This record gives sequence, structure tokens and C-alpha cells, in this order.
Amino acid sequence: MSERSECTCEEKLDAAIESLIYVFSSRDGLMRKSAREALVVIGRPAIPSLIQALADKNKNVRWESAKALEEIGDPSAAQALVARLKQDNFGIRWIAAESLVKFGKDGLRPLFLELLQNPDSGFLRDGAHHVLYSIAGKDPSLQGILSPVIDGLGAVSGAKDVVPYIQAALEALDIEAESVEEDELLGDS
Repeated sequence: MSERSECTCEEKLDAAIESLIYVFSSRDGLMRKSAREALVVIGRPAIPSLIQALADKNKNVRWESAKALEEIGDPSAAQALVARLKQDNFGIRWIAAESLVKFGKDGLRPLFLELLQNPDSGFLRDGAHHVLYSIAGKDPSLQGILSPVIDGLGAVSGAKDVVPYIQAALEALDIEAESVEEDELLGDS
């Protein structure tokens, strides 16, 4: 009997999460905020659905989903939020960046790997600059590691010039970069 109850509870929770995310498409900002607050209370179980909603065609759904993920504050959403740093919608990029700042060191690996794979993305570079600058400001122990990357991202020179600084930061932070091949970093095919 308890197996059936658990299944029913999970199904009901999933349905509630989907219903709350549906409210994000409303024009009523107060309704969207209430739905977001409810999803934040639900917490971790809502993360997969919120991550999926980051790709919705409706900008309100994307923004509210990113804001909910920021407020939940779970670094498991970092990779999905890093991907949003490349979007053309400034509001979504800003919320994604602020979420990554909140994650601190826990959000650096996906950010660095995305930078290594897409060093020419202006939106990504700008967002990463903000994230790293803010994290370094909050955690002085990271300033020496992050400063060369921050300076490299802010430089006008070629995007690939920042790659060695990112690699050095990954090494200094003892973060594995196994998913990025050296050929990819250098742009060889």
C-alpha cells in the first residue's frame, strides 16, 4: 500500500510543479511571483522541470524559471544557467549570472567549460566576467585565481587569449576539465 501512496504523491507533486510552471506564462506578475515562491518552497524536486522550462519560447517562463532556480540556490542547475548566459534576452542573462554568483565556487566548473568551448561568445564572456568578478569580490581566497581570467575576459584582444587563464584556474581550483579536448580548445578539427 505504501508503494502506491508514494507513487501517487510523486505524481501529484510532478503535476503541481507543472501547473505552477504553467502559471509563469500568465501576464499577471503577482500570479507568476506566487507560483515562483511555491516552487522555491518545493525546492529540489522542482529543479528538473525548471531547467526544462528555461528553454520555453515564452520569455516570462524562462525568466521566472531562472529566478526560481536562483532562489532555490542549488548548484545542480549551474550548467543549465550557464547556457542561458548566451541568450539575447538581457534579463534572463542577468538572472542566470546572479544565480551563478550565488553558487560561488560550485558554479565555476560549468562556467569555465562553457567558456573553453565558446570563447568567442560576447554575451557569455560578459556574463562570465560579471560572475567571476562578483565571486572574487565575495571570496578573497579566489581573487588570485580568478583575476587573470577576469582581466582576460575584459581585454579587447582575441577571445582565445583567455583560454590559458581558464585552464590555469581550473587546475588551481582542482577542477577536472576532462570533457574538453585540447583540439577543441585550440579550434582544430
